[in-house]
Amino acid sequence: MGFTHLLLDCDGVMVDSERASCEALRRAILEVTGTDIPHRFPEDFVHVFGLDVRSCVAWYWKSNSNSISNSISIDPDTVRAIEVAKEAHYRELTRGGVRAFDGVDRLMRRALAAGLRVGVASSGSRAKILRSLGTSGLLIPELIPEPDTAIVSAAQVAAGKPAPDVFLAVMANTGCTDPRRALVVEDAVHGLQAGRAAGAFTVGITNSLPAHLLAPWADRVISHLDELVDL
Repeated sequence: MGFTHLLLDCDGVMVDSERASCEALRRAILEVTGTDIPHRFPEDFVHVFGLDVRSCVAWYWKSNSNSISNSISIDPDTVRAIEVAKEAHYRELTRGGVRAFDGVDRLMRRALAAGLRVGVASSGSRAKILRSLGTSGLLIPELIPEPDTAIVSAAQVAAGKPAPDVFLAVMANTGCTDPRRALVVEDAVHGLQAGRAAGAFTVGITNSLPAHLLAPWADRVISHLDELVDL
């Protein structure tokens, strides 16, 4: 069965921004709560890769580390303060822009030429997604013809990854009526779980995590986007 849709995560798939995003999260939590979370990259962030801020805060709150769980609150005001702080820190960390991964431009052009619809489903805020895609040169009509509907943030849906909501939303927005014909590309376990829960064919790319962590949730694992030639 041929694919009709190509659905991409943003951080770690389209743009090389995972390190900056994780550091922004660390700084935001430290600023708001006074707690400096473990921050060796990438190993200390494996459990929160692919999660939105509210889910990250919830994970740290449930953490086995008493010093972390006792100092981080999951009340809405705290979560919102961390979200706002993270946005500011991310802007500062990426003031020079972010780099698009090699091959993403070619993949998107190849998909569009083959008649596929292209969408973006990210755990980041919409402002963060647009900033990352804009500064990397990917937010252009030739690659994302309908950004208003084809780009969906977890902030726009009820539940973030690993729930399927963000992928289901972008599928609905781009006219995907058969999730099995949607190809999802993710660099994080939570993202692959979300894609699988949405019914899509999931591809894990080893930009952030090793293949053995992605494989249980991926229909296929690749190391470079150019490997996706069979659209």
